[in-house]
Amino acid sequence: MLQNILAYQEIDKDLIKVENLLVSSEERKIASRAKSFLEESAKNVARMEKRAEELLSLYNDAKRSYDENAQLIHEYDALVPTLKSGDEATYLIKKVNQALDDIKALEKELASISKDMEDLAKSFNEFRAKYNAAGKEFLENREKYEKLKQEYAPVVKELKAKLEEQAKKIDPAILEKYKKRRADRIFPVLVEARGNKCGGCSMEISLKEMDKLRSKKIIECENCHRFIYYRE
Repeated sequence: MLQNILAYQEIDKDLIKVENLLVSSEERKIASRAKSFLEESAKNVARMEKRAEELLSLYNDAKRSYDENAQLIHEYDALVPTLKSGDEATYLIKKVNQALDDIKALEKELASISKDMEDLAKSFNEFRAKYNAAGKEFLENREKYEKLKQEYAPVVKELKAKLEEQAKKIDPAILEKYKKRRADRIFPVLVEARGNKCGGCSMEISLKEMDKLRSKKIIECENCHRFIYYRE
């Protein structure tokens, strides 16, 4: 039984090598990075659109206030010929100066908002260029990755067929445990004892477990959960 599961693991090891080769391929890495950027792009666009709306609202409010103050000064100018006393002139001058101060402050605010809008537009154009480049990069490398997968498809198919054939020689309960550990990224699943230590994690095996290992030829490591086997 032990030889059968070990033979299964050897075939599985070759399959894992191919899987790792595909997963770690440069084509897949580039396509994955580009895909992540594209998926995140929707959030970036939403943030930019929200900021654009905020800036436009601020600009419109400031422009409205600017126009109102400009209209006040125009109206004050029209009142000059009607003034009848120095007090009225003083009051009017005070109101004009206040409106002029407000206009100066609003001019600075409008200039600042305009600069922010220009910066946002520049950032959006740069982002759009990156987005287009990422889209192209994703499509190109996804295609390359698919071709790479197709190249190795016959090898993968052959190895899986061998695994299915070898699986017929193994107790289903044991094979199920093996597959569970394989799915948990524990590999190799079976390791040979190195003296009184686990061949996987080097954890020392207790005397009780060593006796069990010598009699049953296989035990489960309490630390890494691999199967430890023993050969005379």
